[in-house]
Amino acid sequence: MITSITPFFSGNAVKVLLIPPATAVRWRLARNVTGAFPDENADTVYEGCERVFIDHGLVNNQAYFWQAFYFDGSAWTVSSYTPVSASSALTYTEINNDPLSVVRERLDAGLNGLLALGKLNHPNGRFPVLVAWPRVEDARFPMVSVHLDSDIPDERFIGDMVADDAEFTGWYAKTTLHIVSCALNGDERLLLRRAIKSVLLANLDFFDALGLNEISFSQTDVEDMERLNTPLYLTNTVFSCTAEAAIQAPPPGIINTFDVIATPLF
Repeated sequence: MITSITPFFSGNAVKVLLIPPATAVRWRLARNVTGAFPDENADTVYEGCERVFIDHGLVNNQAYFWQAFYFDGSAWTVSSYTPVSASSALTYTEINNDPLSVVRERLDAGLNGLLALGKLNHPNGRFPVLVAWPRVEDARFPMVSVHLDSDIPDERFIGDMVADDAEFTGWYAKTTLHIVSCALNGDERLLLRRAIKSVLLANLDFFDALGLNEISFSQTDVEDMERLNTPLYLTNTVFSCTAEAAIQAPPPGIINTFDVIATPLF
């Protein structure tokens, strides 16, 4: 019999648990959307001897029915239990703060705050903080971009945390960002490098409140003589932190076996 069907909170899949009769040597699992299973050859999605089957490729929020058939070495019989119905759904939500998004937002707010105070200048009247370099011909300098260098699992949660109303899964990640500032002369680069450093330092408490921990960063000046017909004066800021990478979901809606009904054998 099918004892339970558990949807995965990632959607489009369920876990089916079977307990076959003692006489069964192998079994088939059938699945359709009607609940009508004329014989053991219809709508088969699994045949074998495993008691746990992962059925995937389902359409979310579509009701499906599963029925088990058992082979005792000479004939197939249908389970004496009614078909079990369930549906899959994507139910998880991301609960961590993305380090790149947080750092980019704080740099944007901080640099443009310094611009409003007259401590920085920009010909557009607003400091661009990008997540990718534009085409060089479209760039307006000075500019800053933030890139992800690496996001590496550092420590898995001890098991998957379960509360009364939610499940949590994920890990603590070691994240490294590459902040590139680009200016057209050395003095402008100096101002921009110091501004970036001050903005990051001023936000250490903010980062900590949003779950970005163990923060460190380093800065290096570089000249790019090839990208344009004029030198570009860069500062590379390498920013590292640890942060949660986690999702939460409501407890799975486990579908247990329905009551036994008399079902003819064939």
